[in-house]
Formats: sequence, C-alpha cells, structure tokens
Amino acid sequence: MRIIYILIVAFLASINLNAQVELGSEFPVSDFGEKTLYKYQNNLFVFGEKENLNFSLLKEPLLLKIPVVNQSDEEDFILVIDNPFFDTISVSQFSNPNVAYQTGDMFDNVTRPLDYRAFAFPIKIPKGVSDTIYVAIRSKTSSFLPVSIHSEKSYSEMQMYHSLLFGVLGGILLIMFLYNLFIFFVLRKTTYVWYSALVVCNIFIFLCIEGQAKQFLWTGEGLWANRMITFFIALGNPLLAQFALSFLGRRNVSARIKKIATGITVLGLLLAMLAFIAPPILVFKPTQILSLFNSIFMLVIGFIYWRKGNDSALYFVVAFGVYLTGAIIVLARNLGFASVNFLTNHLIEVGSTIEVWLLSIALADRFKRIEQDKRIAQRSLLDLQQKENIELEKKVLERTKKLHSANDEIVTQNEELKQMSEEVSSQRDVLEARNKIIERKNTDIISSINAAQRIQKALLPNSKTMSEVLGKYSVLYMPKNVVSGDFYYVARNSSKTYVAVADCTGHGVPGAIMSVIGHNALEKAIESKYLNSPAEILEEVHRSVVQSLNQSGGENMEGMDMAIVCFDKANRQLSMAGAKNPVFVKINENEVQTIKTDNFPIGGVRRKPNTEYSNKPIQVNEGDKVKLFLCSDGLQDQFGGEENKKLGRKKLVKKLEEYGSVEGISTKMERFIIEWRETADEEQIDDICLLAFEINF
Repeated sequence: MRIIYILIVAFLASINLNAQVELGSEFPVSDFGEKTLYKYQNNLFVFGEKENLNFSLLKEPLLLKIPVVNQSDEEDFILVIDNPFFDTISVSQFSNPNVAYQTGDMFDNVTRPLDYRAFAFPIKIPKGVSDTIYVAIRSKTSSFLPVSIHSEKSYSEMQMYHSLLFGVLGGILLIMFLYNLFIFFVLRKTTYVWYSALVVCNIFIFLCIEGQAKQFLWTGEGLWANRMITFFIALGNPLLAQFALSFLGRRNVSARIKKIATGITVLGLLLAMLAFIAPPILVFKPTQILSLFNSIFMLVIGFIYWRKGNDSALYFVVAFGVYLTGAIIVLARNLGFASVNFLTNHLIEVGSTIEVWLLSIALADRFKRIEQDKRIAQRSLLDLQQKENIELEKKVLERTKKLHSANDEIVTQNEELKQMSEEVSSQRDVLEARNKIIERKNTDIISSINAAQRIQKALLPNSKTMSEVLGKYSVLYMPKNVVSGDFYYVARNSSKTYVAVADCTGHGVPGAIMSVIGHNALEKAIESKYLNSPAEILEEVHRSVVQSLNQSGGENMEGMDMAIVCFDKANRQLSMAGAKNPVFVKINENEVQTIKTDNFPIGGVRRKPNTEYSNKPIQVNEGDKVKLFLCSDGLQDQFGGEENKKLGRKKLVKKLEEYGSVEGISTKMERFIIEWRETADEEQIDDICLLAFEINF
C-alpha cells in the first residue's frame, strides 16, 4: 500500500534560546516563526488551516522537521514530546546522523534514552551552530504534539513540578478511595463499592494519561499504553452508570433511565474487552464518544433528580459540569481554539479529581440525610407509640368494664345453653336415626351400581372373543365412575369383521343406560339385519336410538359418538365410518394417519335433514400390516401436564406413534394418562376407552 506522509514543517531558524525565551520555558513548535504549519498534498507543500499540531486520529505517519540555531551558552538540550501514546517515534539530527533514537509504545522501555513518563531525547547542538532535528511519528490514537526544548536544569524542574501536581491529585484520589472503602466496611452499602471501583479506575486513567503506567507498570513491548487507557476509560462508564443508579436509588429511578444505564454498562464492558483484541484506532473514538455521552447523561439525570427534591443530586450536576467544562476546553485546545499551556494540558486530570471529590461529598451528604431521615422517623415512631399506649390504656379500661357486663351475660347464656344442649341431644338422636337410613340407602345404591357394572361388563366382548376375532389387540377401559358411557364391540359376520367404539352422552348411570341402548342397536344392525356397510350400520343405529328414546319430536338430544371399522382379509378390503369419532390408521412403517369422519352424532334431531353417514375405504395390498386405533374423546379431552391443558389430538397421535406395538399399548397409555393428569393435580373428567388391533392382509 502506498504510504502518504503528511509533512509538518516547523521553522525554528534564527532562534536565540537566551534572547527570545527564557531557558526552561516550554514552547510548542507552532509558536516558532510565522505560518509554520504545512502539510504534504498533491506533491506540493501547502499552508495548513490550523497552527496547533493536532490531527485527531492518525491514519498515516507524520514527519516533523525542526530547524534550530543555538545562540545560547548551553550545548546539551533535551527535546520533550509530552504525549505518551505514540506507537513509534524516531528522532535524529542532521549534523550527527550516527545518533538516532527509535522508541514508542510498541517498544520496551529500555529503548527510551531517558526515563521519562512521555518521550525525552538528549540532543547536542554546539554554540552558534545551526542544525535540523527530524522526528517521525506513527500513532493510531493521538496526534497531539506538545513539543518543547529544555536545558537539563529546566527539564529537572519540569519533572519536579509535574510530580508535585500528580502527587497532590493522586493523593486526593487515594484518600477518597480508602475513605469510602472504609465506609463500605462499616455500612455495607454497595454504593461505596461502585464509587471505590470508580476511583481506582480514575487513578489508572491518570497513570495512563500522564505516562507513569507505561513508565512503571507495563514497560514491555506492545501497544499497552494505547490499549490500557482505552480499557480503563471504557470500564469507567459501566462503573459510573451503576454508581449513579445505586446513589439515586434503583427504586426511585425510572425504567427509561435504567435502560439507558444498562445500555451504557453493556457498551462499556464490550469496548473494554475490544480494547485488548481490536486495533486501538477502532476502539478509542467510540470509547471517547460513550464517555462524553455518559457524562452528559449523568449531568442530565442529576439535574432531573435535583429538581425532584433530591438535594444530594446537586453535587452530580456540579461534578459533571466541572468535568464537561474541562473536556470542552481540552477539545478547544486540540482544535486550535485554546492556547497550549500547563493548565490546558492537565485540565482533564484536575477536572476528574474535582469530580471525584464532589461525588465523595455527595455520598457523605446522602449518608447524612439518610441518618437525619432515620432520626426523624424514629422520633415520629416514638411519638406514635406514646399516643398508641395512651389509647391502649383507655381501651383496656373500657374493655374491662365491658368484660364485667359480659360476664353477667355469660352466666345468663350458660343457663340458656343448658337448655339448648338438651334440645341438641334430642336432635342428635333424630339425626343418628336418619344417618342410619341414609347409610342403608347408600349401601343399596352402591350394590345396584356394582350390579350394573357386572351387567355392563357382561355386554362387552370377553378376551377370548377378542383374541379369536382380532388376534393381536389391546383395550384400555377406564370409566370415570363405576359404570361407563363408553363401550366397544366386535363381531364377525361371514368373512367380514366389525369393530366399533362408542362414546355415549354422559357418564356414570345415565351413560351406562345409553351404552346398553347403543350396544343393542349395534348388535341388531349387524347380527339381525345383516348390514355390511359401516355407514349403513351407523344409520340403522341412529334410527334405533331415535326410536328407543322417542326423539322424533326433539324432546331430548341424548345420543352417542361412534366409529366402526369393517375389514375382509380374504378380499383385502378395509372401510370405516364414524359419527364424530375419528379412526387412527398406521399402514406398515408409515406415520399414523387420522381418518376424519362425519361431524354429526348418533341420536337426536339432525340440524341438516337428509344427511347420511359416508364410508371411508382404505386401499390395502397383500402383505400390508395395518394397525387401527379407535377411542372415545376422553383421552384427548383430559386436562393435565405442566401447563394444565387438554392432551389434544396431535399429542394423542404422537403417543400412538411412539408406543409402536399394539400389544401392551393399553398399559402404557394408562400409565401416561394418569401421570398426565396428576402432574396438574386434575381428576379424570370423562370415561376413557381405547381399542387397538392389528390386521395382516
């Protein structure tokens, strides 16, 4: 890739260090001469628009050319570039090409000629000699160039002043950290934990900004200075957001502010992680934008809650107002609208220290107000208790009087109770006699129902008949009460076999009576009238039920749902019909199919006259293995499961598919349906009947 160099030319010609400036003062390159800033564009040197040396985030390297004339009595000087965030920096003299330095954030600190927090290079210029100093810079996060030339004495003084300033600011931060950490261990309030962590983060930010972190902590190779400043600035955002929520009270903060604070926390943590894995130029600018937004956000919510009556929030407004003012002045310096001096160079550190100090005062003020509120609440509680004690004494006196009068009433009531006891005793004898009558009648009813159960079981085909007619089969028969409204039926007429399952209206005794009517009607249609078609059989059963219950006038609508299957193995015929009850069919290894039937029941008056049941023939081939499942709606309508819903037809079909073999399906299904309803603590809601069998054509 072609590298485009931006050439910054700072003409320092004809400068007398003793005459024009006092030794030891700091003078940026842009202060020497007039119109000294140029950049390389279209193969020409063009005068730049800004005089301060700042180009925001750099994408290409910079080359700085500094012509000097030494008219002082000194020969040994120190070139200081007071920015610790350059990836690489190379310095050389035109008069002495053998002396060259190359160092930077990517290099180990041993490459630095002087142990300085930023970059300092010894240069030697004999008295009265002109020379040129070349500085090549590559950086991905910063291009601010505070360049100055010092004598050895003024260099030492500069370091002393800086150490003093940093010691004061760092001492304030350290005291704030220890003080609030101590308060946390005393009060056990998480607000002080967030604040202490925020202070530690600010301490590391100061160390990074001033260069001490690179100078003393991570001295090795790699872009640690750029990455760590980005990491700590990004990490400070979630710490500040969580501290604000805890300080203002999470219960008192609106949902919108919580969402914004959560977003700042997530973005801050993400940028903190990216600081170690992504290029610094991609992470540094979003981190600065997030920090600026977070500071404005803190200022806004502090103002909002101060207006709402939270006096401690005023410290938020002042703290972040001071910080933002410093940030704006520094931004103006970087854009060339403010002068470059000691104050503007260290305004961020000073502003942040003032911010931390004010937030610490805010915490102390908040704790003080909480204690005041507690004392007020305690006084109010004591006053309330005294009033309640006085009221209680009055009530005790009143109730004592009432107790004396009540005692007299009790004596009178005891006499009345004796009389009532005698009456209750006589009534108890009457109730005991009636209970014996009820128990006797209940025993008779239970005996009758048990007899009805035996009669109903006698009507159902026994296991021998089922085995002879069907071969492989399985039956699940679970009445809701003792007797059931469901029944199943099998019969063989010549070469044809008939299998049916019916679900009669109601359950218990009414359902059992209907099942007897339905069984007789079905037996008559097949074994007496010799009907062959399933649809014709259903029509005949319908006519019999209507006739038996005198339903022609529409007086009652009792009836039943039914599904019937007719098959002839010899002629490989299989057909079925149904009244609201479907038939489930599985042919060979295919999935279980649901054969829908006619949607009107047996019995009652049909809404659409002249409607008849229809046959549903199934095409089978020689060697086909067909499994059929007939059931009442008691299975699919049963409530249960974790969500307490109906089982439903889809889940029922899934279970039929899952169980596979016909033999033993009744046991598996019974175990499943019991677990299903007991999971939701539900009772059985209807009679259950399932008949499964297999036909090999």
